[in-house]
Amino acid sequence: MAGESSLFKFLSPGRRFQSTDIQAAAGWGVAAATTALWVIQDASIFLKIDS
Repeated sequence: MAGESSLFKFLSPGRRFQSTDIQAAAGWGVAAATTALWVIQDASIFLKIDS
């Protein structure tokens, strides 16, 4: 995307975000969200919270 490169032009070329960095961040976000949902689900079972 053209706007994507102009957004980070103020950073030196070695410090700009790479697509691998963005993919890794997205992967960690999915893992964190899945873990949070799993913990909440388990807590509701143990605490017998009715929804």
